[in-house]
Amino acid sequence: MSKALTSNCIWAGVAGLLFAPLVGAQAEFPFDSQVTLSDPCAVFNAPTTDPNITRIKYGEDIDFNLTGQSQAIIDVDSLGKVHLKFQVTTHGNGVGQSSGIKYQFQSKVMVKSNTGGYDPLGLDPLDDGFVYNGSFVADARINGQGSAGDAGGIAQGAQDNALLRFKLGLHYANGEVRNATSDFTLQCVASPWANLMKEPIVATKKPVGRGFGDVWNKYAWSMKSFAGGMVVGTKNAFYDINEVLNPSDTIQQCLDDNFYQVTPIHSQIACMELFAAPNSGTSPAAADTSFAEIWRFDYVKKTWTKVFDDAIPMDSQGFRYMETHNGKLYVGSDLGAFITGVDLYDGGPYDWSFPGSQLLVSIDGKTFTRVLSCDGPGTPCNSTVHADNPYGLIGTYPAYTGAVNTSIRAMASYKGELYVGTFNASGGQLWAYQEGRTTGPEWRFVFSFQPVPLGTATLPKPAVAELRVAGDTLYIGMAGPAGNSYLYKYTGSGTPQVVLGQPFLNPQTNMGNLKLFTSSKGLLYVGNVDLDVGFYLQVYNPATKVFTKITDNGFFNGNNAYAWSMAEINGRMFVGTFNQDFLSTLPRGEAELWYSDDSSNWQQMALPLDWGLWNYGIRTMEVGNKMLFLGAASNMAAPDLITKPVPLSPGTEVWTIRSTAVAPTGKQK
Repeated sequence: MSKALTSNCIWAGVAGLLFAPLVGAQAEFPFDSQVTLSDPCAVFNAPTTDPNITRIKYGEDIDFNLTGQSQAIIDVDSLGKVHLKFQVTTHGNGVGQSSGIKYQFQSKVMVKSNTGGYDPLGLDPLDDGFVYNGSFVADARINGQGSAGDAGGIAQGAQDNALLRFKLGLHYANGEVRNATSDFTLQCVASPWANLMKEPIVATKKPVGRGFGDVWNKYAWSMKSFAGGMVVGTKNAFYDINEVLNPSDTIQQCLDDNFYQVTPIHSQIACMELFAAPNSGTSPAAADTSFAEIWRFDYVKKTWTKVFDDAIPMDSQGFRYMETHNGKLYVGSDLGAFITGVDLYDGGPYDWSFPGSQLLVSIDGKTFTRVLSCDGPGTPCNSTVHADNPYGLIGTYPAYTGAVNTSIRAMASYKGELYVGTFNASGGQLWAYQEGRTTGPEWRFVFSFQPVPLGTATLPKPAVAELRVAGDTLYIGMAGPAGNSYLYKYTGSGTPQVVLGQPFLNPQTNMGNLKLFTSSKGLLYVGNVDLDVGFYLQVYNPATKVFTKITDNGFFNGNNAYAWSMAEINGRMFVGTFNQDFLSTLPRGEAELWYSDDSSNWQQMALPLDWGLWNYGIRTMEVGNKMLFLGAASNMAAPDLITKPVPLSPGTEVWTIRSTAVAPTGKQK
């Protein structure tokens, strides 16, 4: 039999010396309180003028109606010691005083009156006349409802961890409990994200640190889950902040002439890359690189290993794209959005050399070798020397015969071939690779995308920005002034065709496609760049051939210029942004993370509290090992603090969060 104490403390039975818990009377403690959520905390999302989009708001007064219950529990251990514990349960609802957003919370804690228990030979909780007075700190996690709730349960909201914390006074005597509450606070605590830069390098057992130990590793530029680990390729670049703020005469002339004909946000970096390369004799040069790297995070060992260093083999400054094909991992190199730090400028006014991009392959994610057939003319890995132009055009003005593929921008496995898309000044190119092809060369040229007429003008298409398979079709996203020719499709034969019905986007501001993603529902997400009003994101249904706009203003933030990365977990779609409003959103930097469960309703989700200040974008997003991985893009023009380490040091980061935390499978709004 067992011994138990009812609410009026009547003994029910005894068996042996070791007693089952004795449950005492319960005490309610209803109370009202208004507390303020600290400014850096992002628990709730406020509506916008679009009923389908809610943005994070930071800090507001919340009027809480809280109720609680405490219950005394007495048990006796094997040594005869008597233990008095209290189970404290709190729950309640709140309403934001500025947003009207609803909040919910609940908490259950067990507290002990005496850690070692009471000696039964003395006065103990089972004796008449025993009195206990104590105070404890109780807390409860707050869940913000986000947009208006429904009968299905509380919406997930922005997802910061916020704690309601208060003091609870307990008085126990003669089987009765009384309570008192005070000192209410509401605060942010560590979010469920984990910073993988705190994990060790396998060789040294020391944390790998920002930028994998090299703050010039500014981007986690490519990322793929493969063979038991997450493989990350970096973009490695340095720009002297002094040259940015006080350009030399050569750089200033380039800026004044708009020599490279690029958007204003890119012009400073472009001119530095062209005219301040390492051969200027400075160390480091105003635009420099220590060359790209590939790192691997082992899911089991929780360690980082550098598996490839590009300083010697290929002299590229970045690995932009990764794709799996026929059980192998392929990695495409990049000379840069322009030509960061690679010795292209040979000193004369018209003398540049272009080594071209390269393709790596691995069967285990640990050892990488070049795809040897990707080399020279007739492949996407062509090159040239002593060009009379900085664009990679081959030949002599005006009789150019083509251009160097300075970047492998996209890859996709489709119908037994690996498709590769490039940046090429004479028109982005599409290639198809088949290892050991018996009917001809391993590389098959598919198409060169030429300027598209628009009235009296033409819209150049210099880069295949994305490749994505949906159904039995390969979709091709094109960079360059948009119009209505930024999305193509290809079925494996013939030539790519413009997808009909795509909305016309202003080619003066919309610079074409940057991201495609196919959801588990077969929908194709299409993200276009717009540096003026914010990115344009839409979804295309291949079955109905209908485009549906999601946002035309970067989710109501004109500085969200790119929908830069996308992923899906448990049916929930995520979008990561590039934001050009540097250092305006503190303390987390400018990048934003968004999610939707139905492709129509979107909420902003909070990034980690200590997300780096220089992180202006979520460059990559991948799913692996039941986790969501985010690869950060650190501001390219952030000051070089290698010799002056401070908390503001630049360098990429990789963050992760459990899939069940970021996309619960339970009932969500």
